[in-house]
Formats: sequence, C-alpha cells, structure tokens
Amino acid sequence: ATLNQLVRHESLARAIRKKAASEKAPGAGKDDGGLAGVTGNEHQQLEMELEDTQRRADADLLEAGGSAVGMYVPFVTALLRGTPVAIAGTYAPLRSSLALCITKLMLCSEKFCRANLRSVVAWSRDAPESSVRCTLSVALADLAVRFPNALEPYTDHLYARLSDSSVRVRKQVLLSLSHLILTDMVKVRGNIADVARCLEDDDGSVRDAA
Repeated sequence: ATLNQLVRHESLARAIRKKAASEKAPGAGKDDGGLAGVTGNEHQQLEMELEDTQRRADADLLEAGGSAVGMYVPFVTALLRGTPVAIAGTYAPLRSSLALCITKLMLCSEKFCRANLRSVVAWSRDAPESSVRCTLSVALADLAVRFPNALEPYTDHLYARLSDSSVRVRKQVLLSLSHLILTDMVKVRGNIADVARCLEDDDGSVRDAA
C-alpha cells in the first residue's frame, strides 16, 4: 500500500510540475503533453489528491505495523538515535547500512524526513567513515529535490561538506550541488566562496569537477 501511494504521489507531482512548466513556456498550451485542458479547478484537485496520497503514505510508513516497511521504522530510528554509543567503531558496516536505510525511508515521507533530519545532518558531519559521510551527503542532496522546504534551512551544512577531509566526499558533494544549482533547487547566495575554493583543491578530480 505504501509503495502504491508513493507511485501515485510521484505521478501527480510530475503532472503538476509539467503543467506549471508548460504555463511558463513560450507558446504554452500548444503542446503540453495532454495537460493543456487542465483547468484551474482540476489543477486544484490534483494538488488536493497529491496532499492526500502523501498523507496516506506517511500514515502507512509511520504507524508501527501499518505496513511491511512501517514495522521496521521504530527499530531504524532507535539505531539512528543511538549511533554515537550503540554502534561504535566495531560496527562500521552496520553504520553504512543504516545510513542508506534511514535516508531511503526519509525519501518516502516528509514527516519522517523532518523528524530525523537534524540527526542525519549531524551524522553527515561527524561520521568517522568517509563512505558514510558521502552516502549521507548525497542523500541530503536527493532530499533537497524531494522536500526542498524541509532541507532549505540545512543548505549551509551541505555546502560545508565541500571542505570535508575526504576527496570522495568533496567530489560527490560538489557534483550534487552543481546539479541542484543548475536545476534551481538551491541558491548559491553567500556560499559561492565554498564552491570557488574547490578550484584550488589539492585533488585534481575535484578541481576538474569545479
């Protein structure tokens, strides 16, 4: 049920974005993929159905036992909140799996994303393994596309990863940020110095990417 709700949600979201883009484009209405006949009321109905499918997906995911996915949520969140103590250095593979798991769940639900975002941002900064920092940083960029309003307050934290000690992290974050900037999902604002610093990076691959 959760998966069906999310598929429907994404289909509605694409239809609404396509309609909005067609209205802005020159010659709008001539060929907008079949959405030219969508009226204001129909557009509003799409928005309402979009909110409803997200609400249903949130309920399926967040209600313990509500779905095959939801039954694992309490366990995963407990691990996330206990990361500094419960899964110390000996359990590096578990941390890598947890990083991937928690961010995939966050992509499913904005409510779940907001509830765990602060912890994930802190973990992306403090994780001892570069692989975990890289996974979390790239996932934060994906979340910025999925839930831009939720991620907007944390944009500076994403830019800060351009100064990470790991070449792999710096390069992946730079590529992710470049995509976000080009698609107008984030604004450079006062962070241009962080990007410009990559032009003088010690690693050639980061300089080339910049």
